[in-house]
Amino acid sequence: MQHKIKATIKPFDGQSPHSDCPQGWKVTLRYGRRQLTSTLWSSGLDDKPDAWDATSQIQDAAKHAVDDFNAWCALVGIEHGTDDYADAAKDHAECVAKLPKVKRLFGDDFDEFVARGFGGAGLDALTGCYDR
Repeated sequence: MQHKIKATIKPFDGQSPHSDCPQGWKVTLRYGRRQLTSTLWSSGLDDKPDAWDATSQIQDAAKHAVDDFNAWCALVGIEHGTDDYADAAKDHAECVAKLPKVKRLFGDDFDEFVARGFGGAGLDALTGCYDR
């Protein structure tokens, strides 16, 4: 990857879509001259996300941004007929809507960013790429 990922994370008051995660965080990721602003939710002010959390969230969205809702549920492990399944439509829509923004942020490096994965040397290898 050509640039460091720079993250700015600030708390904000907003209406959380998740009852178990009432604290909102405005996250701005910068990569080169481009930036992406997103929202993360946590259990409280003591549970502040960091650059790794923010980056893994958008990477996860990019990896799982498939148009078909049922295929998306299968990818993220949500079973048909569960309470999670009934609530998942909004999360799916947000995931699909975020993909073009993530592609713009990383430009030509998008495929490498998505391919890094989560295990082993995957996204953990980005730790040295953060400027916090």
